[in-house]
Amino acid sequence: MHRSAKSVLAIAALLIAAATTAHASTVDIDFTGVPTTQLLTTTNSYSEYGFTISSNSQFYENKFQGDPPPGINTATPGSTDTFTITDGGLLFALDSFSISTGSATDTNPDPYAISGTGGTPFSIGTTNVYTGPYTTSGSTITDYSTITLPSADSADFVTSITFAITPQAGTYAYVDNLTMTTTPEPSSLLLLGTGLIGLGAIARRRFAL
Repeated sequence: MHRSAKSVLAIAALLIAAATTAHASTVDIDFTGVPTTQLLTTTNSYSEYGFTISSNSQFYENKFQGDPPPGINTATPGSTDTFTITDGGLLFALDSFSISTGSATDTNPDPYAISGTGGTPFSIGTTNVYTGPYTTSGSTITDYSTITLPSADSADFVTSITFAITPQAGTYAYVDNLTMTTTPEPSSLLLLGTGLIGLGAIARRRFAL
């Protein structure tokens, strides 16, 4: 094989690798880095994988809650608690999450709603979930529902997503395992585009000889 052909193949292999890197990826926010009892307030947010989660009211980490633990817990029983997820202005999609009513006294479904803004806005109106009264394995509460968003919603890339959860009076709700799909970073796309242009130029030059 001619050296010129080998060069083109090598560059093509590098570009394939770059394209793979540029594809959207999936991350799972599981709150493992939240200090015990840390409140997620508007002045004390939590970051993981570049995402920031800030609470408009209050959520706190519970080391025994989650799948696996920890998860975040609503802090005001009987009232609506909300938190917002952002990725520094980049677009992302919510694919799935775990949610639990998380209290032995829960007897009825707890409502939650989800809205996404920026990109392609969407709204998932009041939806009920019931997993209580909870059971435990050791010190870990195990009753969780995994919610997978419909494809029409999970495909919508947005700049922020807000959860609103209203547990029953005297009870709490928990959230864990926020699975997100992220879009490629602009730098990755620029690298891929520049490489493809360069490959085309080399191919024209080599095979014109």
